[in-house]
Amino acid sequence: MNTYDQSLSGRGLRALDLGVKVARFLLIVVTGITIPLAILAMSGRGDMFISATLDEPYGVEFADGRRVDVSDGVRSYSNFEIGRERESIADVPVIQLSLKIKRTDLASRGVFLAFVSGLLAAAWVGLINLGRIVQSTLAGRPFADENPGRLRWLGGAILALPAVDLIRTALLDRTLDVDLPVSVSTLGPIWALLLVGIGMFALAEVFVEAARLRQFEEDTI
Repeated sequence: MNTYDQSLSGRGLRALDLGVKVARFLLIVVTGITIPLAILAMSGRGDMFISATLDEPYGVEFADGRRVDVSDGVRSYSNFEIGRERESIADVPVIQLSLKIKRTDLASRGVFLAFVSGLLAAAWVGLINLGRIVQSTLAGRPFADENPGRLRWLGGAILALPAVDLIRTALLDRTLDVDLPVSVSTLGPIWALLLVGIGMFALAEVFVEAARLRQFEEDTI
């Protein structure tokens, strides 16, 4: 690697190190704010909202009097021009809701707070280990013996995010006290997080081999 490439690499690592430190500071602030909010929430104070989708069957009525009823994924149309219904609506309408958790629904509030705590714990584990990897790389030891373990912890923290969200969704679907038939929404597609998390474990094995080769070279010399 020439001097120019090394300079770019060094600046990139220092920028990453700064980003990790800023993220850690923000996480300290968020953690500090979450604690008193959690106390208020479990005492039945404050408003808490979650996203959900309305379960079938349901109907959607438009301002001009047209209506679509959905049941078991099948649509029926009212007041549409005959034969041209599908030109107006390409897919089954999905009703997205923002639900307020009742102040008396302490079970759902507890599940939601446990979910937030799980996210914060995973974020702390991930940031701490990422910071240590960056620090060892800046010190000229990218393949330090500790880094494969740190990468595994980082991968585990990333994989924990979709796992915690799926648990939250399953529990809230059971505990949520609402007047409508709904299904709690997940945070979004989890495949990207799964790929990144698994990638961290694969990268850890590469680091193990690199550390072994480094040690072999040092012993040979």
